[in-house]
Amino acid sequence: MAAAGTLLAFKLLSGPMDGTAWEVRVRPDSFFSLSQRETLVFDNGRLSVLGYLALGFTPALYIATNAEGAGGDHVFSASLAHVEQGIISWHGLVRGDEIEGVALWWSKNGRLKKLTFKGRRKEAAGLERPSSARSDVLVPKLRLF
Repeated sequence: MAAAGTLLAFKLLSGPMDGTAWEVRVRPDSFFSLSQRETLVFDNGRLSVLGYLALGFTPALYIATNAEGAGGDHVFSASLAHVEQGIISWHGLVRGDEIEGVALWWSKNGRLKKLTFKGRRKEAAGLERPSSARSDVLVPKLRLF
């Protein structure tokens, strides 16, 4: 009985993109903006954006569905929040090993900043399998020091 509950909880907290990481270029939607590199990680039903984790944004549950008429393609969305810096809503499309989309950042004072992103699936060489995770889940190796 407990195993069934654990399996149900795992199914509820996992998503179709779990175990994937994506290297993207994020660019503000303005004329003189430079893009910056970022890593999106989907794991346990949550989206983490590594550079924004460092700013204090917390991982968020994501929703992903199959793109209409497409085999393994997905559309996804997630909203990462920070008490002082606002909310960033990430919306994207995954086609095979490519990802692209838009992130809308609403600051605490209500100002909107639009970001676009585009990139590719991160190579498995930069990923490791945590001992507590499913055998098919890979996460980026992080070095804190």
